[in-house]
Amino acid sequence: MLGKKEVDAIKRRRFHRECFIGSAKAFLHGGRLRAQCHAMPDPAGLANLCVLCGFPLKRPFVEASQSTRAKRWASVLGAPDAARMLSAMDDTTTSVLSISGVTKRYDLRRVLRGVELELGAGEILLLLGANGAGKTTLISIISGRVRASEGEVSVLGTRAKPGSPSGASIGIVGHSPMLHPGLSVRDNLEWFAAALGIGEGKARVRDLLERFGAKGLSERDTGRLSRGEGQRVALVRAMLADPPLLLLDEPFTGLDEAGRLSLLAELGALREAGKAILLTTHETDLGASIATRVALLSKGKIESIETSEQARASGGVIERYRASLAPKQTHSEAKQDTST
Repeated sequence: MLGKKEVDAIKRRRFHRECFIGSAKAFLHGGRLRAQCHAMPDPAGLANLCVLCGFPLKRPFVEASQSTRAKRWASVLGAPDAARMLSAMDDTTTSVLSISGVTKRYDLRRVLRGVELELGAGEILLLLGANGAGKTTLISIISGRVRASEGEVSVLGTRAKPGSPSGASIGIVGHSPMLHPGLSVRDNLEWFAAALGIGEGKARVRDLLERFGAKGLSERDTGRLSRGEGQRVALVRAMLADPPLLLLDEPFTGLDEAGRLSLLAELGALREAGKAILLTTHETDLGASIATRVALLSKGKIESIETSEQARASGGVIERYRASLAPKQTHSEAKQDTST
């Protein structure tokens, strides 16, 4: 017969176990890692919590071998979620982009307010936000074109120097293709390859033009390219140094349906190749169809981050974002509606 202390201990253990499993599930489905009595900032913290919650382990999951961790997570969460948790834990060592406490002020106006963001290899993060929310400013800070007032940006664990471009580690596709008019596509790309110090630059340009279906554009004057052609060449330019991180600022703007589908296919291939991609676009459905996660930037802060599935569901971040863009009724309009 168990005494009261033993019974209470078992109840506490079960309660902590439920908190632990609930937190693991929340993490796997895009939520923050939080339990009722523990706050855990990362998967490693969550893994270590299992020891505190009474699991009969000799050491934390993160210190065990891959096969041992797989068996332990499977016993707790089930095989599918266990695989996702292991992948998430491994992603903590392959973080491509880390943004910590980034703030940007212009005189007394704060455009960004302590932005926190992580982006891993093989991820596409769709960054939503109304005009003026700070999306382009954030991308400019990540790329080194604009200096942050506070905070840090790291790419592959190396802190980016404020105000200094990171050409070899970051590729940028913006509103314009950033090409020199009057020169051919090939001359433009070879010039950029030389500026980046890429060995065998001509061969690299030739290979990328063929890879992205732009070989036929190589002798064209860049000033005579269509919007879709220009974006395709811009993507080649961004990929010259084979950077681990791509920043895409409104890449779908001005593209026709064929151009959009082509760009989506190219982004999907880059994601499969392990590139980390930060994407901003007002074409919300297009962006969400290729993204792995969706974040909402509002009033200079990341308001929420969800998986693509969560974001597209009813009540998800996309629905909330669209609702925030809807014109607000004035008091007189609301009064008139109720009176009719």
